Amino acid sequence: MKVIQLIPNLQRGGAERFVLDICNQFANTDVEVILLILYAENETNHGLLDQVDPRVKLLFLNKKSGLDISIFKKIRNILIEEKPQVVHTHLRTFIYVQFLIPLYRKILFVHTVHTRPSLEFKSIDKIIANQFFKYSNSIPVTISVEADKDFKKVFPKIKNELIPNGRSFPDKSELFNLAQNELNKFRNKFPNHLIFINIANITPPKNQQLLMRVFSKLHNEKVILLNIGSAKVYTKLFEFLLEIKPNNVFFLGEKENATDYLYGADAFVLSSTTEGAPISLLEAMAIGVTPISTPVGSMKSIIKSGINGFLLPEISEEAMIDAIRKRLEVSTAKLEIMKKSISDCYHANYSIQICSLRYLELFKKDQKK
Repeated sequence: MKVIQLIPNLQRGGAERFVLDICNQFANTDVEVILLILYAENETNHGLLDQVDPRVKLLFLNKKSGLDISIFKKIRNILIEEKPQVVHTHLRTFIYVQFLIPLYRKILFVHTVHTRPSLEFKSIDKIIANQFFKYSNSIPVTISVEADKDFKKVFPKIKNELIPNGRSFPDKSELFNLAQNELNKFRNKFPNHLIFINIANITPPKNQQLLMRVFSKLHNEKVILLNIGSAKVYTKLFEFLLEIKPNNVFFLGEKENATDYLYGADAFVLSSTTEGAPISLLEAMAIGVTPISTPVGSMKSIIKSGINGFLLPEISEEAMIDAIRKRLEVSTAKLEIMKKSISDCYHANYSIQICSLRYLELFKKDQKK
């Protein structure tokens, strides 16, 4: 089977990380995988490019900014030459294959919706997606129970599949020791404190201002917060966060080895107001780090409070403070049991091996029709 994965770029984001993982996992099977990237190799940030398995065929379409109509022809030529059985699109790349679907009925077109459909498909995108999904050889895939319910509200007449997100196990990088040295500096400065890590770019939906207020109220308790993420887009928001941040909160910036820091963390915390199925959460769970999260997106179905993490009952300062204090109260013996539950949950449901098998089953099921 030959599968084309289509993505705008390979910047350090959740959807991009997922595409990288599934391509590399397919490379370990008899699937021939082609990673088709809209933008030129030297025109945008491809921070994950060096992690692509050499067995994955890489193609760049050299897209211009805005709607580039030349991409339609380029993709069509690639379909003619490569003759794939499946084209798997991500983010807004579906707009460049919408007119090709009725021309290539023997090809299965799959589109993964990486966040809530009501957020991903607005105005013209919703109209285009509705046309995209109506064909029998087109299948939309949602990544969580919550997103699945949302999809059915946005597209009530369209049948979709639900495949939870997966993530490969985050191995330690060559920069691991540097990360641990940095964490040790915090441990020396704040002895006997628990380190909470928030891996998320500075954006309004990530709601880091909630964490600023929460850790300000916890300044007398043995906790510190480290944020790892980019602040390049919402610079005004970042400036505001710097103004209100307490002395127990630190912004480390964007890190290519963010997962190395999870190995030294006591808890992983998310304060988002909306989410899909964040890859960073799965990374934390793979390592066995206790997740603490607001009740949004897939977290509501993944986290079982007191068993494999702490899920807030609502988005509020009081609820977050209560969850953090519950983590502080966990005994050493209880923590070991919780770590096993967290790891077991990841391996049974959210590893990239499990996820890729579910996609292959979907691809092969359609081929048998």
